Amino acid sequence: DVLNEIFSGESWRRRGFQHLTFRSEAFNLKTLQGLLLQPIDLTFLQSLDASENSLTELDCVAGTSRKLKTAGVPQGILVFGSLQVLKLKKNLLTSFSLKLPALRELDLSYNRLEVLPMLQILPKLEVLLLDHNKISGPLTEVNNSLALKKLDLSHNQFMYSAVELNQQLQNLLNFDNLALKLKDNPFCATIPAYQILCLQKLPQLRKLDDIQSSDMEKQRQAACSVSLNLRAIDESASRHESLKVADESGGSKAAMSAVFRPANKKTVFRDISEYFARALKDEESTQICIAGATRLTHTMSQCHKVDMDNLREELSQGRESAAERIAELLEDIKTLAQKV
Repeated sequence: DVLNEIFSGESWRRRGFQHLTFRSEAFNLKTLQGLLLQPIDLTFLQSLDASENSLTELDCVAGTSRKLKTAGVPQGILVFGSLQVLKLKKNLLTSFSLKLPALRELDLSYNRLEVLPMLQILPKLEVLLLDHNKISGPLTEVNNSLALKKLDLSHNQFMYSAVELNQQLQNLLNFDNLALKLKDNPFCATIPAYQILCLQKLPQLRKLDDIQSSDMEKQRQAACSVSLNLRAIDESASRHESLKVADESGGSKAAMSAVFRPANKKTVFRDISEYFARALKDEESTQICIAGATRLTHTMSQCHKVDMDNLREELSQGRESAAERIAELLEDIKTLAQKV
């Protein structure tokens, strides 16, 4: 009904659209089939943005809609063969398998995907955004899209050991000048040195996570000077997991919560302080505590106004002054640095 209202009138019939956007929760589209039922020419369409809707399927784009087939309406590659940009951010999609030979940019972030899309049928794809999904498993499918220049896999459910991550990175060896995001996956917590491993394994990366492009060469050189024992990292992670289970069953869950607690930006200074305090108290927790503190301090280093306001408010509370609390934290960091 929304589409009928938008495209009503003779003037629309004569237009060959190149760009269309339905990016708004006001549309609340559950399907795009109605678009193909309109008397308009979509064969010249180059970009389509249907972000922030409620799409659960893309049958008409895939060419598998029974409704359109029964009605004799062209669909799939016959209509979308020229499409170069497809943005489907913030929908309800659980899978994606479309044959779009001209597609160069695909945004599927903030959906409900659990596996990587089939990329073999997207030969020209250069930008693939899959952050904030539920994707896990191997990265072998990425190898089927060698034109990729930007790949965002952050905020998913990838869980690898250090040895497994090293193997999975093999799938990215053939990409030149790739901008890659892997942060905020479960393996990032158990492999604090995952960025070092990525820079060592993939020296051709143009960008990694939130490292500034201007800093990449310096970070790459620093990474190459580090010797990583992957099996030792995995053994350490295994010990920490065992310690976590043992502590929780033994009634000391609160003590370990400082290590595994998710970020709370209203108590970020306290959380960072507790990470370092825990690392000083328990040498077995040092590596994972530093990883947790690193994630929090990286968030704060972006200097977003709301984060800075929260930090100032937190430091203004309590008996000690902000300067005293900061000095105490810096002393703990100095002590820990000397120990490690």
